Amino acid sequence: MKRAIHGSALYVGVAALLIGALIAVVQPPPASATEFDLAFPLDCVPGEDCWVLNYLDHDAGPGARDYACGPRSYDGHRGTDLAIRNRAAMRAGVTVLASAPGRVVGARDGMADTPAEAGSAAASENRECGNGVRIDHGGGWVTQYCHMKRGSIRVAAGDLVDGGQALGQVGLSGKTEFPHLHLLVEKDGKALDPFVGPGGGEACAPGSAPLWQPDAPALLAYQGAALYNAGFADEVPLGEHIIEGRYRRASFPRDVPALVFWMEAFGVRAGDRLRVRLEGPSGTVAENDEVLTKDQARRWAFVGRKRPGAAWPAGRYRGEATLRRETPSGPASWRISRSVSVR
Repeated sequence: MKRAIHGSALYVGVAALLIGALIAVVQPPPASATEFDLAFPLDCVPGEDCWVLNYLDHDAGPGARDYACGPRSYDGHRGTDLAIRNRAAMRAGVTVLASAPGRVVGARDGMADTPAEAGSAAASENRECGNGVRIDHGGGWVTQYCHMKRGSIRVAAGDLVDGGQALGQVGLSGKTEFPHLHLLVEKDGKALDPFVGPGGGEACAPGSAPLWQPDAPALLAYQGAALYNAGFADEVPLGEHIIEGRYRRASFPRDVPALVFWMEAFGVRAGDRLRVRLEGPSGTVAENDEVLTKDQARRWAFVGRKRPGAAWPAGRYRGEATLRRETPSGPASWRISRSVSVR
């Protein structure tokens, strides 16, 4: 009898608290009356190799609500989290860019890239931002860039920087469980959502004057969810190995003991239907179809089978995951697929 294997797991995002903000060691530049806007702060393509994971929390109470009235935030979150695919991408290097010109008023480097679940919480106490850079842009505007990679910081307090200038790289320092950039935007000491701006706007919609430069909204259109990573393994996959980017094979031998397709998603909600399927040369190998029961910032799931007899049939195998959601404006869906050769 063929034995199917499937499963799922939750990654819990740790709040990127900014207690113990980077210390200002020089005076800010003179206030400017010019309009303030932001360029995208990462050298990546949104939706392809980086994603908005969490937005600023607009709920004044103990709950969490993003600017679109969705759950893609957490209580007290004061910025925007921009995640990359995994730690392999972090090691390869993803550059953090200054979103606007200004003067560096604080910088920190030297903290280890250690995920919070591995015991870094105590080490990051009062330094939850980790390695980072704080820039004063004049006129009361400040941006702060957190969780950067150790040894990557390229600027120091007192430096004048241009918009788009490299500040360092995305890392895993401070109080976080996954490689991402936490971008904080402040006006006169108050955190602002760059998708809304200082003037506000209609409820559950972008602001009337968001802070992003004109080309950025098209790249940063609100996404209720994202299926951003997938691949194959010859065993029940380990979440730690997925985060590390270890499952990257493009082919397997026919005597491999098992064949498993796995996927990762951002921003799933209770009531979403998640279908994960593995197909081979002769049809469906394994499939799991479930209705999710809770909102989760990050989720991974997998399906597969142990080897059927002495060898797998040779050919191409394809994995596909589909997330479907009912919304007030109608059904929405997201999909990701990968293929692998067995020979």
